[in-house]
Amino acid sequence: MPKVKQLTVEERKGEDMFALWKELIDNVGVVREKTIRNAEIFTNIYEHQGWKDILGDEDSQWSGLLAQVETHYTRAEVARWMLLWRTLHIEFGFLLEDLFKIPVTRLENIAKYCKDSVEAKHYMDLAESLSPQEWRDEIAKLRGKPTRETCKHDKGFVHYAQCPICSDKKQVEK
Repeated sequence: MPKVKQLTVEERKGEDMFALWKELIDNVGVVREKTIRNAEIFTNIYEHQGWKDILGDEDSQWSGLLAQVETHYTRAEVARWMLLWRTLHIEFGFLLEDLFKIPVTRLENIAKYCKDSVEAKHYMDLAESLSPQEWRDEIAKLRGKPTRETCKHDKGFVHYAQCPICSDKKQVEK
């Protein structure tokens, strides 16, 4: 029978932390999936003025439904997810699974600024791989705004570089 290697305390801790991290990632996927399903439900309720039936009052407002404690979403979150649902899934035809792996703010940029599904697909691909600054530059180009390379407001700004290992910052010349 082969001898089983005993893990050190540090190795055991590393294994435990990695297991927790994996569980967290799985949980985030479930939450995102449920949130997107909720966006579909909210959209359906909104389009059919279902809040009047739910609240039992023909004069009630959409915001009255969103103010219910059970909703657990702010109005801004509901508006954002409804935009994503309608634009990316209904209008552009993306599968729900395509929406799970991209940060919400990037999805919102795509939904707001892309004109068609081809352009949206291009930016969905970029959203998975670009750094935050590269993403801001791409969205700026899409909107016809200046990027960090084309911005004319360079006078008097101090530029810093950050070490990717230790996060120390130092001033650099541009």
